[in-house]
Amino acid sequence: MSKHSKEKNNMKEQIYAKNNIKEQTADKGNNKKKEKIFSKGKNIINKQVCSKEVFINIIYAIVIMLYFVILNVINYNCTEDIFKKYIKISYMTILVISVITIETAYRKSNKKIAINGIEYIIIATYILLIETITTALNLSMNKYIVFSSYVFPIYYIFKSIIMETTENRKELKQLSDIKDIVKKEKPTKKVAKKRII
Repeated sequence: MSKHSKEKNNMKEQIYAKNNIKEQTADKGNNKKKEKIFSKGKNIINKQVCSKEVFINIIYAIVIMLYFVILNVINYNCTEDIFKKYIKISYMTILVISVITIETAYRKSNKKIAINGIEYIIIATYILLIETITTALNLSMNKYIVFSSYVFPIYYIFKSIIMETTENRKELKQLSDIKDIVKKEKPTKKVAKKRII
């Protein structure tokens, strides 16, 4: 090869190397942009899922309140035997729902569904113990049922509020640039070089 062709090849290699470096830095910039877009999309999806869960919890609160209102009406209008049968039927129904919910949570390995199943078990146990608690504490059945119609919906509303605030905090932490700004890097130690005289 001649000297001229070697120089051309070296120049081509240098140009190729420069272009390759530019492409790599451009790819890094594009990857960061893609990551930001992906994280924003993920935040939107998480927010939609959270608002869906909040909506479901509010529906739970309304359904439980309606259940206890119906229970109170049955207590007023029906005999004690019919009321006891209604409590047994509703207890067993909620217990079956809770067992099914816990089974699906186990199959899907989903903690949120498992928590819902545990909540159903607590409600079923509460319904089962209505008679026992009212007789042990000498309380009026109607007042106790009205109290129950407020307690469980308040729990679900507080749960919804807590879920929404924690999700908003997570979103704000992800959108914050403070982590990037305050990022702690290990300081490099400069070693003093001895001068040779």
